Formats: sequence, structure tokens, C-alpha cells
Amino acid sequence: MISNRKSLIRTINGQKVEIFPLEAARLDFGLGTVFPAAHLPINLNNVNACVRSHRSIRPLPLHTDMIASMILLLGCENVNPIEVPNTLHKILTKEQLAEIPSPQIHQMFQPEVLEQGQFTITDAEAREYILEAPPHTWLHHAKRLSAELQPNTLRWILFEFIENDGLGCRWATEQLHASRDLYSSVHIEEALSNPNTIIRSWAVLNVDLGSEKRLLKLIKPLRYDAEPLITHKVFTRIRQSSLHIDKKCDLILPLLESKAHRDVAIIHLGHLRLKPERKLEILAPFLKSSNPNEVISSIRGLRDSGCEKTEQALIECIDHEFRSVLRCLLQSIASFGPWFEQHSQRLSKHSELHADLLRAMSRSHGFNQIPTIKAIMKDQRNTLIVRGIVALSKLHSVEAVNLIGDYLLNHDSRYVRRNAAEYLGESGRIAALAFLHRVGDDISNGVRNSARIAIGKINKTYMEN
Repeated sequence: MISNRKSLIRTINGQKVEIFPLEAARLDFGLGTVFPAAHLPINLNNVNACVRSHRSIRPLPLHTDMIASMILLLGCENVNPIEVPNTLHKILTKEQLAEIPSPQIHQMFQPEVLEQGQFTITDAEAREYILEAPPHTWLHHAKRLSAELQPNTLRWILFEFIENDGLGCRWATEQLHASRDLYSSVHIEEALSNPNTIIRSWAVLNVDLGSEKRLLKLIKPLRYDAEPLITHKVFTRIRQSSLHIDKKCDLILPLLESKAHRDVAIIHLGHLRLKPERKLEILAPFLKSSNPNEVISSIRGLRDSGCEKTEQALIECIDHEFRSVLRCLLQSIASFGPWFEQHSQRLSKHSELHADLLRAMSRSHGFNQIPTIKAIMKDQRNTLIVRGIVALSKLHSVEAVNLIGDYLLNHDSRYVRRNAAEYLGESGRIAALAFLHRVGDDISNGVRNSARIAIGKINKTYMEN
């Protein structure tokens, strides 16, 4: 004990160890004690043992937790010498000290110094130099190459990086697309058969297709590439060519028979400016596909056609089982008439459709949209509630104004209340004034200002009329 302080004492191999648990608690509470806060209250032979936690430990553990650990460590019959702090090594025997592994000394290595600056050697010398250098330095040396002085080596190493898909692949891909003039037409045509997808894709985008005959010779066989990305690029080049639209269509149509390429073919047929009747004839069968991706691609290809028959074909898909397809339909159907009322109420039960359903309301007519909008807004996040308010404001009905007014007066979010005030002004209805005049004591300046502006807007409208 020190000055009547409670302690636990144990003599280990002739060395007196004294631990003060209550002092540890005082340190944790920030109370005064003879022990420094950086050390544990442990004495060795009546002298502070300077035991502390490891500097790298964050957050710092409590003194009481560390003292409890020391009691468990030093209170056992066979003390584990490896776990004993360095400042308490006096309690260990020579045999125990021998069990402690030697501390590892981390040698400081000087960073490897690599040559800098652009290569001035010949093309062949540059390639030989890089091949003899350690592989991890290749990227550094590749950046020293010049397209004027070492074009062959630069061409080789770009492909080398990309084909190995390791260090330097990203840099090489960027350089490949930025250095079109580095490769001749022969190089690019040879790259069309390269096993690497990135290189083949680049070759498809850059190959010279000066004539129809050349296009058919080089590009046509690549339509059935194993990688859909390549097929996409091939069809893009075909659509950009000067071929007649019917010939473009004929080049893409056969791939509808290939399950692996069908979705890509549908997408690019949808982009072709075919007559609506012809496009519907081609894509209509895939509106009933069991593959939702094919259905979605077909819908996107058929939308905005201005063809009544095409629009009806899209409407007939509104009972589709996949929500992703339903979202696409809500985005794509040009107009929602009275037929949509029962469907809108059913679709409002699915939260992932709410945002697109609200947008569809702006293209709806011939039925009461308010029950659907109200159902969507119930217990929803604030951003969706505001979208609902926007949709309601466009209906210009008293019922819609009353709903927006209810949000203005009763909703907890000032963001919602401010938008409610603004869109009551957009509604232009006199009935909105009854709600706007009641927000003079709202805690939010933004809400009060929005209400004031909305009142002025409505009054101005009616004064002008």
C-alpha cells in the first residue's frame, strides 16, 4: 500500500509487483492520483513500472480494463513471458527471457531509382531494354516511349498490357483509344481477330469501312462474336454506315434466331428508323418473351412511334408479371386513358413503381387520378410526397387543392410544406388561398415566403382575368 491506497501485491521471482485497481478507476474518472494518466498504476519494487497501452491502439482502452488484464496475467501460476510488458521483464527468469522472440528490425529500403525522361534510343533498342527490365517497371518505361521514335515498341507494349490484364491495362486501354494514328489499317484489321475483347472492340470501332463491300467483308462475320459487347459495336458501325436501311435491317435480323445475341439485335432494330408497321411486325413477338430484358428492349424500340397499333400493342402488356417491364411501360406508353384507372390502383401497391406511376399521371386523362396519387403518397419519403404534390397541382381540381393544403398545414417536414405552398400557387385555384393565408405563423421562413409568393401569383392571375 502507498499512503493508505488499496493495492494487490505479488512477489514473482523475488520481484515485488504492486497493482492499484482503485487508482485505475480514479484515472478513468479524471480524479486526482499520484500516477500519471499515460501509465497504469503498477509499481515494480516500489517504483512506477511505466506500463502503458500500445501507442497504435485506438481508441485507448480504460485503465480499469487494462489493470484487470494485468491481474489475470500476473495472477496465474505460470506467467506467459511473451505477454509480459517490457518494463516488467525483471520478474522473468533467464529461461523465460529466452522464450521471448527477438524483436523484428524493419530495415529501411531505399526506393528503386528508375531512369526518367523520354527514350532517345532506336525502336529495337527500346524493346530490348524493356524486355530486360523487371516486369514491375514496364509501365514506367512504357510511358517513356514515343510514337515517333519507337512506334513498334509502343504498339507491342499496349497490346501486351491489355492482353495480360494486369498492371498497365487501364493506361494501355486509354492510350489505345487516344492513339488511332499509331496503327495502320493492316494493324487494325488484324486486331479484329484478337482474342482479347478490349482489343477486338477497339478494332471494330476504328476499322476503315470505306465501301459496302469492305464492310461486309470485315464486319459481317463479327456479328456472331461470343462477346455481346462486340456484337453491340458491330451493329453500331452498321447503323452508322451509308447502307440502305433495309440492308442494315437484313444484317441484324438473322441474329433474332440466336438466343445469345437476340437482346442485342432487338436493341439495334429498335434504333433503326423503320416504318412503324414494319418495326412492330419484327418486334411484336418479343413483347411476349419469357425473358424480361427482351421485352424491355422491344418496348423501348417501339415507343414514340406515333402509331396507334403500336401503342395498343404496348398497352396490352400492362398486366406483365415483371415489375421491370411494368416500369418500362409506364415510361413508354404515350397516353393513359380511362382504361388505366383500374391498373393504376393495382400498380400503386408496388413501391418500386411509384415514381414512374406519378410521371404517368401527367399523361393520363378521362378518370379520377386522385385516389391513385393519394395512395402513392401515403407514408412515403418526402421526395416522393413532393412528386405527388406536383402531380396533384396539375389536376386543377378542388379535391387536389384540399389534399395539397392538408400537407401544407399538417406535415412535419418544412421541405414538404414549402413545396406544398409553391405548388398551391402553381394550381392557380382561388380555393388554395384559404390554406396559404393560414401559414403566417409557420416556424419556417421558407414556408412563409413561399406562401406569400403563391398568394401573389394567384391574385395576379385573377386580377388579369
